[in-house]
Parts: sequence; structure tokens; C-alpha cells
Amino acid sequence: MASRDPNASTAVRNNDEEMEFEAEEPRAGPSGLPEATAASLGESPQVQGAAEGGTPERTVRRKRKYQAFESEEKDRLKQYDMCESKARRILLMTYGKLIDVLSRGNMPEEMNYLKERLDALKKKTSLEPLRIGFLGRTGAGKTSLLNALLGRKLFLPVSGNQTCTSCIVQVKGSQSEQYEATVHLLSQEEWRDELKNLVKILQKNKDDEDDDSFEECVNDATRKLRALYGTGADQKSYEELLKAKLQVTIPAKRTIQLKEKENIDKCSVIWIISDMERAIGDRDQQILLDESIKAYLAGNCTDIAVVVTKSDKLDLDEYRSERNNTQLTNEHDAILERNGDTKRKVGANIREKLKRRLPPDSEVIQKQDLVYTVSAKEFWNRQHLNQEETEIPELRKYIRKLSLREKKRLVMEYVKEISSILLLAENTGSREQLVEQHFRESGIEEFVNRQIAALGRMIAKCFDQIKDLLPEGVEEAKRSYVRTVLKFLNREKGYKGFHQTLRAVCVKNGVYASKSFARIDLNEDLARPIYNKIGSSFGSIFRTQKPTRGNLWFQLEEFKKEVQEKIRNIARDHRISENGKVKAFIHEIDVILLKLKEEILQEKLIIYKTLPLSIQSDLRKHYEAASNVSGRKSCDKMKRILREGTQEEVVRDMFEKATSNMISSFTELKEKILRTLNKEMSIVRELLLLQQEQLALQLPDIKNECREIQQILRTLQQDTGMRTSDQEASS
Repeated sequence: MASRDPNASTAVRNNDEEMEFEAEEPRAGPSGLPEATAASLGESPQVQGAAEGGTPERTVRRKRKYQAFESEEKDRLKQYDMCESKARRILLMTYGKLIDVLSRGNMPEEMNYLKERLDALKKKTSLEPLRIGFLGRTGAGKTSLLNALLGRKLFLPVSGNQTCTSCIVQVKGSQSEQYEATVHLLSQEEWRDELKNLVKILQKNKDDEDDDSFEECVNDATRKLRALYGTGADQKSYEELLKAKLQVTIPAKRTIQLKEKENIDKCSVIWIISDMERAIGDRDQQILLDESIKAYLAGNCTDIAVVVTKSDKLDLDEYRSERNNTQLTNEHDAILERNGDTKRKVGANIREKLKRRLPPDSEVIQKQDLVYTVSAKEFWNRQHLNQEETEIPELRKYIRKLSLREKKRLVMEYVKEISSILLLAENTGSREQLVEQHFRESGIEEFVNRQIAALGRMIAKCFDQIKDLLPEGVEEAKRSYVRTVLKFLNREKGYKGFHQTLRAVCVKNGVYASKSFARIDLNEDLARPIYNKIGSSFGSIFRTQKPTRGNLWFQLEEFKKEVQEKIRNIARDHRISENGKVKAFIHEIDVILLKLKEEILQEKLIIYKTLPLSIQSDLRKHYEAASNVSGRKSCDKMKRILREGTQEEVVRDMFEKATSNMISSFTELKEKILRTLNKEMSIVRELLLLQQEQLALQLPDIKNECREIQQILRTLQQDTGMRTSDQEASS
């Protein structure tokens, strides 16, 4: 078994790399992939208008940007970029016309809505990048894979005896001729907290029989302090070290513990990286899969894949003996045979675990390719495999497909937002008095209020799916918590080094990334029986793919359809044109729901984390008490404090409080949705019913800008690849 690197506290937490693909003037690198994403997911203000012309240098860069794509993909990407660039130009022109008037203090209060929307869109200088998270233990081949995908053999240093990339790495294109990689380090405040924890972990007891000079936690803390402050640093106090001079830059290990979940949860795609020797039955892979599933349920993740690296690493004689197949005469055939076998076994195992945790019709379960077997070494050397057989080109194709899909979604949403606010501004303060009269007399305000109330009841029904399961989860948690705590405290493989690991767990309030004992999160382990009960239902409620009646997005779409249809009926009944205020109202409802969806996705993550955070809060005083124990038999004392403390909190309804907090979070989300709809629908309605004489000044004419942005929107909608489910429903 290969040794773990001391920097890599766990594969899950401390060995993740995030490919953050942005397109600030993206260009294609030697790999053929655009240096910003595999498909540009945004364009900086510096390249506005580039799609319509520009300097020879920019023209060359633009060609490089598209060279990785097939002809049809290239045409679509160019169209998306051109639409985005034109939309930005139109937005800036409109902003310049309207902002002075909208900033005047004597305008109606509702006009602030226009100003705030325009300000927000103007500040949105680039579209959100596609993020692919690499999760794997040290030495799994993450960096070599990333270098091969980028077409730069030594772009990032590959770990040998030292960990080179056991930290968060973000790779993106830049305006120079080179890639840029950002390694996230620590703030001073974060380092002080980490330093205090390291010193506390080093508080050893001379007469403690569990003490061991080779304990992992002690070695880890000692190595860090000596590397930073020099020989003897591990013998100094916290106050002495604060005054000491750092010899090197603060390492990034703690950064990952602080920021890693935030980064993982932002990823649209997660790749679990595992080398061929550990691909089947490796415990780390199961832990990584668990993290990925949580990100799929609670974060932005919509796709998971396993990438098995180092497929070239094979001893032909050993392999023939294992397979009892003497007919295999060369490495090429043996590698491909093993690749196929690995894909079948790992794929079946992963799919089965996904089925147990996710809604049964989730797209990630249904997709054909869950596992890729790659060789970065053979990609460069081509000794036994050609480049196609290394599957690096297949992964590049995978990235291109994801990038195009994400690009078209983001551009469509962005253009919709601009189109909607321009229509709203154009139709604010018009002289169509009969239109205003018909809408006021139609009862639209009362209708919308009734629909919002009905939506509240339907959302409550959605969330009741979780509420009904929580009591069962609590009972299971109460039955199993003793077993969970004892499993943590009573090690199957002996106690060597566990004393300091236990202290580290207590210092960090129940969460510690341990090299020897894998990742430890006692709070999450205690909450797991509850998660097991609600996981699939939680995923079904918030899933954005294939929504059903019990899904939150389905209920919001139904609300939107009802209100928009009512507005159309009012227009038809009174022979009102649907090209003015009616169109503006309908479009703005689309945007209100679109923005609300983004907020809900953020709240979803907060709700999901409620259980372990609540448990951690209740156990905090016991963790602190245990971490302060010293003297003889301190390990036994710490264990007793945790056992008795957990039992004490369970008696005090720790699990009930955790689930109550989750229910409260669901209720708060429901109320937030209803408040947002009430407020913004009311403002938009009043804006459209404002008379010209109610405005201090007439708004500038933006008919040309509205016409142009509508043309861009039609161009995007005519692309069959751009049609979304709600567009199809409304057509």
C-alpha cells in the first residue's frame, strides 16, 4: 500500500483541485482546449465587440479560442459569444441613457427597482465559469491529468516525495500568452487559529501511556512548525511563535479545510480521481464518492464521473498470471483489456451506490459513461497506446460538451435579463391610460396574491416530504448514536497515535482530516441516519433536472404559467397589444423566477448542512472540555467526556433540535420565496401602471436598444440547442 503524504490529511478534504474555467480573453493552448474553459464561459469588457471586428491580434486570439471545437460546435460557440458581446454593448448604452434620470431623488420609489437591476447587470462583467472539481488522494495523478488536459506537460509541478498540489488550485486563462494557476493561501487571522490548534495538539503528557513519538498528529504539527519557524519551533508556546519570524510562506493546508467545501459545492462537475492500483475496493474512493453525492444533493453539482489514472502501469507477466491468459502477448492489449474490466466493475459499484442515495431517475445514474481510464504518461510518450486510447481526448470532448451546454444556458439567461429590464424601462410611464385602467379593474393584484398563497401551500407540501421522514431519522439516530461514538473511540486497528488524533478532533470541534484514520467528522456521522432517511427526497425536491409534481421548481413553474396566462387573458379580453406592457410584465416574471432560483440553490446548501452544524453546536462544550484534558490517562478521560457528553445531549433532545432547525430553515425558505414574489411582482405591476405625469422626468427613448436585444433573443431561441423546457412549454 502506497504511503500517504503527511500534507494530505485526507483524500477528500485536502487533495482537491478545482478547474475553474473562465474566459477572460480565452485562447486555445497546445491541447486545443481553450485556455479558459474548453469553451469560453464569459468575456471580459476588454474584448467587447471582438466578435464584430477588432485588431489583427484579437482576431488571431479569437481563432485560437475556437480551434478545439468541431465545426458545428465552433459555429454555435461563435454565435453565443457574439450574442453575449452585443448584449453587453446594448446594456452599457442603455445604462448610459437611463442612469442619470433614475438616480434623481424625486422619482417614484418603484424606479429604484430599475436602477438596482441595471446596476447589477452592469457589474456582471463575466458569466459564471464552469467548475470541474478534481477529488483524489495524493499521488492519484490529478496534476498529471490536469497537465495533459491543458496540453502542458509540466504546467503544474507533479508530486514526488513532496506534496506539490495538496491544496486548492484554480487554473484559468489570462490575457497573457500563458496559463495562470492560483494557489489559495491563508489570511493572518486564519493562520493564528491554525497555529493555536497546532500548539494545542502538541501538548504531550510525559506520563501518558498513549504517548508515541511517531504519532501522526504530532509529526504533522511538528513538521509544519519547524518548516515555518525553524528547529525547536515545536517546543515554543503560542505567544512565542506569534512573535517569531516566518521562514517561508504560510502553507495552504488549513485553507483547504476552511474553503474546500465551499469550492466543492460550487463545482458543476466532480471527477473522482483514483489510480489503477486502487480503482477497485479502495476506501478513499468510497469516501470521495460520498462527498460527491453530498455535493450533488446540496451543491451545484449536476454530474459525477470516476477517472482512473495510470492505466499504463502494468506488469505484463503478473497480469497474464492473474488472468490465467497466456495468449496476451503485449502491453497494449493487456492495458485495454484491463481498462474495460475496470470500467465494468467500478461503474457497477458506483452506479449501485448512486441508486441508493439519489432519486432513481437522476441523470447521473442514467448516463452511459461513469468511468474513464486514462494515462497521462502514454498521452505524452505513446509507447503502448495511441492518444485516443489514453482517453485524454475523450475527456476533452466531455469538457467541450459541458462547456457548450453551460455557455448556452448562461448566455440565454443573461440576454433574457437584459431584454426584460429594457422592456420594463421602455414601458414605464407610458400614456396608455386605458391599458392601466383595464389592468387595475381586472383584479390582477388579487389574483396574484391568491396564486402566491396557493404556491405557499404547495411549497409546504413539498417540504412536508422531508418533515414526515425526519422523526424516523431521529429515532434511528438515537438507536445508533452509541454505536457511532464507540466505533470512533474504539479503533479496530489499534490505538497507536490515536491519543493525539482524538485531541485534534476535539480541538477542531469534531472534524479532523487524519492521514492514518481517514477523515473524521463525528457530527456528520451522528447525523448520518437522518440523512439516510431524507437524502433521496431532499434530492427530488431541489433537483433541476426532470422535475416532478413533488419538486419545488415544478411548483414555481406552475405558478409562473398561471400568472402569465392570466395576464394574456386580460390582454385578449380587452384587445390590448401583447407587445408593450403585457410583454414586459410576462418577461419580468420569467426573470424574477430565474433570480429566485439562484437564491434557492444557495439556501439549499445551508439547509442541508443544518443537521451536523446543530449537533456540533450542542457538543461544542464537550469537545472543548475534552481538548483541555491533560495528565495521566488523558486519552481515557477524553473518551469518557465524549461518550457521556454525547449521551447527555441526546437526552436533551440533540437530534430533535437538529431536525427542528432544519424544519425552521425550510419554513424560512418558503417565507423568503413568498416575500420575494409579493414584493417584486407588486413593484413590477406598479411600474407598468405608472402614468407619465407621475414621473418627474420622461425616461430617454430606448426603442432601438429594445429592438436590438429582442433580435438577439430571437437568434438564440431559433437555435434548437438553446431551447429550454420552459421555452418549449410556452411556445
